[in-house]
Amino acid sequence: MIVAAVFLIYGIILFVEAGVAYQGSGNRQPLIPRVVSGTILLTAAVLVGFQLHVQLGASIGVGATLAMLGNFASRFLKSKKTMPDGLMLAISFVVLVILATQVFSR
Repeated sequence: MIVAAVFLIYGIILFVEAGVAYQGSGNRQPLIPRVVSGTILLTAAVLVGFQLHVQLGASIGVGATLAMLGNFASRFLKSKKTMPDGLMLAISFVVLVILATQVFSR
């Protein structure tokens, strides 16, 4: 259940951050991958939370989180800006740590 909550919260954070980034720059380029990843994470949360396909949902969610971690790491290394790229990089890393502790604690 914690895994579903983490996917849900992280997906919502991605949606909010995408909206803030779009309003700030007016550029659709960073908007699209964040909205798509947020949707994928919400789908993973539903799959895990309602126990429809737990392994599939967890795999999809971890894959999307890893993709966003790579995206934010790349953007942070290029821009060196802590807002929003550094913050989202840290959040992505924390999400992966939480997911790893949940998977390996069983």
